[in-house]
Amino acid sequence: MQSVAQVARMLCPLTPRVRGGPEPAHLPRTQGGAGPPCGPRGLGFLSCWRNQASPTVYLAGMRTRFPKPLSLVLAALLVAGCRGELPYQGMLAADLYALAVTSFDEGEYGEAQLALDRLFILFPSYERAPEAQLLLAESYFRREQFVTASAEYGYFR
Repeated sequence: MQSVAQVARMLCPLTPRVRGGPEPAHLPRTQGGAGPPCGPRGLGFLSCWRNQASPTVYLAGMRTRFPKPLSLVLAALLVAGCRGELPYQGMLAADLYALAVTSFDEGEYGEAQLALDRLFILFPSYERAPEAQLLLAESYFRREQFVTASAEYGYFR
C-alpha cells in the first residue's frame, strides 16, 4: 500500500520534495515560480501545483496602516455630523399649518409639502385637515407633480 505522497511523486516526479526548498538544478522553473508542471495531463489537484512562495510575499504589498488617532477623529466627525434635530420637532398642529401656508405663499412648495406631511403624520384628526389636504394638492400641482396632485385632490372629496 502506497501513501498519497508516494502516489503524487510517481504521477508528478518533478515536484520538489521540500516545500519552498531549492529545486534540483536539472528541472526548469515555471513562470511565476509556481513550481514545475505535472506532465501533459495537468494534474492540478495534486501537490505539484501548490504555490512555492511564502504567503508573506503576497501580503506584504497589500497591507496599509491607517493611523488609529486619525480613524478616531473621522469616527467622531461622522457621529457629530449625523446628529441633528428633526425638522418641525415640538411644533403644534396650528404652527405646522401656519408654516405650510407661509411657505406656500412664498413659493417654497417643497417646504410646504414637508410641513403638511408632518402635520398629517402627527395630527391626523386636525380640525383644518381638509384645508391642509387642498393646500398639499395645490403645492404638488405647482411643482408640476400632476399625478400626485391628482391623487391628493381625490383625497379632498
